[in-house]
Amino acid sequence: MRGFTSRPVRSDSDHCVGAPAYFARHGTPQRPRDLERHACLGYSYLATGDRWHFTNAEGVAEAVTVRGPLSATNADALEGALLAGIGIALQPDFLAWEALRAGRLVAVLVGWNPPPGALNVLIPPGLPRASRVAVPRDFLIRNFAAGAAPWTAGLPTAA
Repeated sequence: MRGFTSRPVRSDSDHCVGAPAYFARHGTPQRPRDLERHACLGYSYLATGDRWHFTNAEGVAEAVTVRGPLSATNADALEGALLAGIGIALQPDFLAWEALRAGRLVAVLVGWNPPPGALNVLIPPGLPRASRVAVPRDFLIRNFAAGAAPWTAGLPTAA
């Protein structure tokens, strides 16, 4: 976006998730390479495309090329397919947290982490900043930059 500046607010975690019904029908992947035998729902803007990368706590890395019946340009658009049990997807915690807590989605490969994403605030050019821009920007930075975002409490973490 021309003229905008980006202010990083916090890192964001992705989770490899699917519906309990999907795993009941197709089994649960134990390692990233197991995803080759599963229907994976893609996010078109993922920098690595259909190659998903994971690292475990010991620093072991695995990359896997995934395939599936659906790809979207918006991770939010994959939620319906996930809940319907169509496949597995990488979803950011801020989108998946409610379904994970309610048990509508299950996180798998919990000890394997995809590269972290980032939440950024885009700041329009020019001064002075209108309060309708400054107030939400300052709120996000103040409440999410220093610690865990409220949606992360109780979500799966790496072993």
